[in-house]
Amino acid sequence: GMQEQALEALDKLHLEGSLPHGLCLFDESWHQGVIGILASRIKDRVHRPVIAFAKANDDEIKGSARSVPGLHIRDALDAVAAHHPGLLNKFGGHAMAAGLSIPEGRHEEFSQAFEAVVRELIDPADLEGVIETDGELDAADHRYELAVEIDHAVWGQGFPAPLFTATFDVLAQRV
Repeated sequence: GMQEQALEALDKLHLEGSLPHGLCLFDESWHQGVIGILASRIKDRVHRPVIAFAKANDDEIKGSARSVPGLHIRDALDAVAAHHPGLLNKFGGHAMAAGLSIPEGRHEEFSQAFEAVVRELIDPADLEGVIETDGELDAADHRYELAVEIDHAVWGQGFPAPLFTATFDVLAQRV
């Protein structure tokens, strides 16, 4: 339900013009335990940094941020805090994910500040959502042992797992 509400909010933003470079979404009914998942799914869909907020208590809302390559989300939050003292109660994280809390009633002010910082820090080309692949595997490489070898390798930020492209027919599948 939260994802449907967020997508409706995105549709409204599309109707009002183009999407902002950095999205801040908030609904009082959202549960703070799953806003990270929501932010991640929306980020994957629109290929923009996303912060999803949920009410924490009467005087604070908490946010969970997810970013795209090209924007260090913790550094972006640090820039917002530096330019707008008192707007963030606390924050922390790393390049691709962060958590934060802001005072109740200041969501719109934070959204504008975050958008300004993201516009300053990100290259618009980083918002395009390009899928980079390693090309097509040779027919001889379509084997279980290679899949296991790739699965057991260590992949991460700056060293992504390989992604192969191909066109083929699935004859059968099972879980």
